[in-house]
Amino acid sequence: MNTASWWWDQQSNIPVGSTLIPVLLASDQIHLTNFSGDKKLWPLYMSIGNIKSTVRNKPTMNAWIPIAPLPVSPKRLHKIPNFSTETQELDALQLTHEILSHILSPLANAKSEMVCCDENMHFTHLVIPNT
Repeated sequence: MNTASWWWDQQSNIPVGSTLIPVLLASDQIHLTNFSGDKKLWPLYMSIGNIKSTVRNKPTMNAWIPIAPLPVSPKRLHKIPNFSTETQELDALQLTHEILSHILSPLANAKSEMVCCDENMHFTHLVIPNT
């Protein structure tokens, strides 16, 4: 990730000597049960872009941590009168955005100091890349 032009653009916006920490998010649907209403869930996972992708993408390395379960709201409910499919889909999308905003709110403007492997103190800047 640190070879991308995005990384260098972000790095130029923070003070010299600081460390950029891109926060990566991932989610995938999990089928829970067939017997009580065909329930599904979208767990939200988080990792950081400073970990090499060859390490981050190995399940045995535990580089991705689950941070929250996202509910899967129905996208189409044809039984509700005067409530179009498009409106229902937009409402479901808006709800997902509100939930993510709440979950990720502690990361907003998060800055801290940490000791790196070179034994020097570095300021860290968390960034959530939008791709």
